[in-house]
Amino acid sequence: MKNSFILLFLMLLGHVALATITPTLEQSKYRWRNNDGDQATATWKAAQNTPLNLTDANETLRLRTEYYSSLGASALGHFIAYSKDGGTTWRTVNESDTNDFMLTTSTLVNHGDNTTNLLGTGTGGTFVTGRIISQDNPAMAMTVGASERMEMEWVIKPTLFVQNNTTYLFESRSVNLTANRAVLNTNFNCSMPALTVPPSIERCGNGTVMLTGSLNTSGGAIIWRSAATGGTLLGIGTSITSPPYTGNTTVYAKGTKDGCTTAGQAVTIVIKSKPTVDLGNDLDTCTFAAQPMTLDAGPQPAGTSFTWEDNSTAAQRQVSQSGTYSVRITSPNGCKAEDTIRIIMREKPAVDLSKDGNALCIGHSKMLDAGPGGHNGGSYYWNTGDLSQTITVNNPGTYIAQVTANNHCSNTDTIAIVASGYAPAMEGLLAIAQGGSTFKFVAVDPEHVLHYTWDFGDGSGISTDPAPAYTYNGNGIFNARLKVSSSCADAWDSIQVNIIGVGINDPGTDSRLFTVYPNPNRDGNLNLEVTGTATIENIVLVNLSGQEVGRFEPEKGRSKYQLSLPESLSGGMYYLLIKTDKGVVAKKIDLLR
Repeated sequence: MKNSFILLFLMLLGHVALATITPTLEQSKYRWRNNDGDQATATWKAAQNTPLNLTDANETLRLRTEYYSSLGASALGHFIAYSKDGGTTWRTVNESDTNDFMLTTSTLVNHGDNTTNLLGTGTGGTFVTGRIISQDNPAMAMTVGASERMEMEWVIKPTLFVQNNTTYLFESRSVNLTANRAVLNTNFNCSMPALTVPPSIERCGNGTVMLTGSLNTSGGAIIWRSAATGGTLLGIGTSITSPPYTGNTTVYAKGTKDGCTTAGQAVTIVIKSKPTVDLGNDLDTCTFAAQPMTLDAGPQPAGTSFTWEDNSTAAQRQVSQSGTYSVRITSPNGCKAEDTIRIIMREKPAVDLSKDGNALCIGHSKMLDAGPGGHNGGSYYWNTGDLSQTITVNNPGTYIAQVTANNHCSNTDTIAIVASGYAPAMEGLLAIAQGGSTFKFVAVDPEHVLHYTWDFGDGSGISTDPAPAYTYNGNGIFNARLKVSSSCADAWDSIQVNIIGVGINDPGTDSRLFTVYPNPNRDGNLNLEVTGTATIENIVLVNLSGQEVGRFEPEKGRSKYQLSLPESLSGGMYYLLIKTDKGVVAKKIDLLR
């Protein structure tokens, strides 16, 4: 039995040895004092552990507190806190002016100074120095040892947010044993200001607004919040810039002076739809001189008004020259928007390769003209490699011209040349003597000819016969012409016909005037003797078609002449037409080659 008791005792002793002992830290004393002297000379506002009745909302206070730790050392934080709901919620007193109380500096004491023992020794334990706290930094980290007491002093003042007729509790939140919380009752001697704010503020489009209001007294302030109670502090002042809004919302304003604060007044923020207008990016463009550009303010709600810089009021505007253009639009809700565009318009060269059509008659050529736009420092470039304004083409195909003006604007045109047919062709004309003054007219080797039009040169009319025979009515030299036509072109040629006497002959009566030999002739050298009294003026050699193939200018006064016929003549019959003072004599020449 004795052994069992000893064992139980040892077990209980072991449990006691293993238990953790938690130190306790309490706020054991407090006392409110004036900010009217240094640590030693400042006067007290109330007795120790006695609530303060604060009547001046602009007064700087100093709160002296004592802390006592038992059962071990305890950490004591830098800040004191306040509660206005009986200790349920607490807010730290720091340098922020958005709390009800804030730390403030004093010229009479220094932040971080050591404290002395001013609250007496009644708590017991050993006194250790604390600190005077008037700002957030440098932070003061302190430790209160077991059975030690420490005094702290905070320099504080009410802010605009302090509430009148309210009981505030002050305590370091480092304590874990509630003892003596400092008590402050607000009972400000103040007059309630009158607050005036607009019921609503409108804005066009998302963004901020100016929150404005007024008080009936100087020295007060307007507090703006996002909610009637609590909410986010938006700012303080009679005119502040709100946060950006994207939709309608309501903010609340309170007027305050010397601790008297009005009830919150609602101000509705109305975000109206803002129109948008976009004339596009600034433009540097090449355009034709006669081609205007359309500026468009874009689709807008019905009832929208438009005002351009030239005071025109349509939704669109035509411009045809460089300049700065702007438009302002006003939507039915009164919201406005505007935009400006700067345009540089440089004239583009005009190129029209098809102005004369794209048909080519094979056998003929066609000129393509790219216009004058490439002059005066400009340039031309064709896909043929040519660098000129015009080119001449002889074949169907695709032709491209690029013209660059001296303002660096370019333009390109393309034409597809197509064959429209073949041009008529012939190797010449023949007038074949048929006897007397009758000739048969023939085109030599005609090609692609659909129509013939003969003009015999005597004013008698025309013939459309491909190979007509025609009889002249008198003597003379006649220029017969032929026009041949194909499906796409015409061609012309002519032949000269000489009519001497009645036909071309060698009358015997003329033999007494001239003698021509050798005839027939082989070497082309003719001898001509004048056997009569005629005087020779000139001599012409013609073929049987009447075409002149040689001409001689004999020296006057001689009776003998030697004529060298052209080497190019082929063998055949020719006529030597000898013009004298007595008339024209024709001598038939038989050239043997």
